[in-house]
Amino acid sequence: MNVNNQQTFIVTKNQSNFFIQNPVFLSTKSINDFTFYSKFESQLLDLKNNLKDIGICGKETSDQLFNIELTNENSFKISSKNSQVCLKIPLKNLISKDKLTAFETLARLKFLIPSGSNLAGHYCIYDTSLNRCIKEEKNLSSQNIITSYFTLDSSLVDNLVLIFYADNFDNQLRFLSYQDIELSISSPSGSYSVFPQDLYKLLSNQTLNFNKNDQLKIDSNIQQLDLFKEGHFPNTCSDILPKFFDRKVNLSLRFIEYTSEGGSSCDSFSIPTLSHNLSYLLDLEVQNITGLPMRVCVSNNTTKRCDLYLDLKASNEFTHQILVLPPAEDGGFGFDIDFDNISIGNDSSVNRLRSLKIIPFPYYWISEMSFTDKNDYRVEQLAINNQKQILPGLYSLNLSKTSSKPSLLVFNQAFGKGWIAIFGQHVLVNSFANGWLIDSKLNRATELIFYLPNLLEVLGFIFLVFTFISLIWKLKKGAAN
Repeated sequence: MNVNNQQTFIVTKNQSNFFIQNPVFLSTKSINDFTFYSKFESQLLDLKNNLKDIGICGKETSDQLFNIELTNENSFKISSKNSQVCLKIPLKNLISKDKLTAFETLARLKFLIPSGSNLAGHYCIYDTSLNRCIKEEKNLSSQNIITSYFTLDSSLVDNLVLIFYADNFDNQLRFLSYQDIELSISSPSGSYSVFPQDLYKLLSNQTLNFNKNDQLKIDSNIQQLDLFKEGHFPNTCSDILPKFFDRKVNLSLRFIEYTSEGGSSCDSFSIPTLSHNLSYLLDLEVQNITGLPMRVCVSNNTTKRCDLYLDLKASNEFTHQILVLPPAEDGGFGFDIDFDNISIGNDSSVNRLRSLKIIPFPYYWISEMSFTDKNDYRVEQLAINNQKQILPGLYSLNLSKTSSKPSLLVFNQAFGKGWIAIFGQHVLVNSFANGWLIDSKLNRATELIFYLPNLLEVLGFIFLVFTFISLIWKLKKGAAN
């Protein structure tokens, strides 16, 4: 089943009920479309003519090695040393456009990473028009059959490329096999639409009736991440190979230990189902043994940028550190939580990770909360009718405050002590913006706000120009005399 052409789930049917044991994210402002699929046209890939575009994807150095070997018509093996190698296969070489009837056509990619591979699997469906992966999975362990789904459009299939990776940043030659690669497609067998007013029926694990015969029940619990599953190997994200890097798993004490010297030891955990329109709390249980604490980046799968990037606090005991991930509101899904155990020079860094939890968080609801004292001191937000930049760092604001009740003016520029207004008390708002608490009425409808360092720079430039012009004028006057 596919939801809104974004999320795909395997559903199990018990009598007349469909059950989904995964988080499902639905829109509360528009219609949600559920599309069902029954049979896939299984087709093993013929790779004989599709092994030409292979090369280094990451940084190229002189000591890199790689090789590709076709083991049978739908399987291959990549060997690599100190390199990220990728095999690129255009989807137009694998799927006929005649079989793609609509945007609702669903594609299924299926393959096996056999035992014996000593690298983790990694693939991507790359869109050349967007310059990013629209579907990606990393750290795929051996002896597992990987199954992935994505929607296809006949007008866009020319832009899509299937990429298989072999990520090996070690000086030892290692190999990775992709076996029994299968790409299948399916057309819709039925669809239903759910209106926003019906969404309340999905709460508390209730059922939603599509018609007399079919019902849908959704369990949207988010579980703690399994940090100890197979598919993770020692890895580095440094531009220069570190002197030493390692990743060790202690199953008896339940933690992962990262060690690095003269570079980084890195790890990544993918959560492809999280909606970017929601906010989350990240509960990390970490310990800093020696050297620098770890850095964490929560990478947005749509923009490929860090929506959250910071250094964790140093603590020689296991401590819980809570991070807030605000909503990105780009309509996408999926995050990668990347850890960077960085070392500078000869000072080694050792850090441990014990647990990682993702907790849905009502960001906007809590941001509207306020705390009052016994006198019930309430503050209303002051509206800005018009805002105009006169000079760099100098703004004219048209405000409307007619009552004598306390109010708060929020000015969405990065907070700094250099921002000055002739009214109110300067305060920090929303952890980044400038604000002014105003107790009384404003005498003027238009007020000025300026950033003193910028204003002094502009005034200094004006004074310099005036001095230069005065000097030229005096020189000309002296020459005339």
